[in-house]
Amino acid sequence: MSDFQKKIKKIVSDIEKNLKNKEDLEYVKNQIYNMYGLFMDELDELEARSTSKMESILIRYKALEDRMSDIENSIDKIENDIYIKENEEYDFDITCPYCDTEFSVDCSNGLQDRVVCPECNNTIELDWNDHEHDGCSHGCNECEEGCNHDSYEEQQNEEDDM
Repeated sequence: MSDFQKKIKKIVSDIEKNLKNKEDLEYVKNQIYNMYGLFMDELDELEARSTSKMESILIRYKALEDRMSDIENSIDKIENDIYIKENEEYDFDITCPYCDTEFSVDCSNGLQDRVVCPECNNTIELDWNDHEHDGCSHGCNECEEGCNHDSYEEQQNEEDDM
């Protein structure tokens, strides 16, 4: 028996001891039990609403969890596409400037500054970052490094036209 029910029985017992009129006693007891029933009905309704809200929250949580999983999978795929994992093999194709032989260079252990052509045995220096050409500070249409070479050429053409 719950504490609540024990307290109700104690209250009814105290009322029985103090009320001597049987009709009044039955009336008070019926009203207490009616109030108890109303209270329990209200608790049941609150429980049902809380359960319904929790189920709704769980459904939304599951939908958000699924979306997060989809986003994480997309991010993982993007990372796999743009980042090279350790011990993953990747090759660069090179054309020898001396004999025009095409060959692949394994860069799994990092980028190399020099490679030897397997055909003519000439050493080829590889320049991974520096794409300079005369009068360029990088980024023009030729080197794509964010320079103002194109605007410099346009300025020169405008000055020549004057």
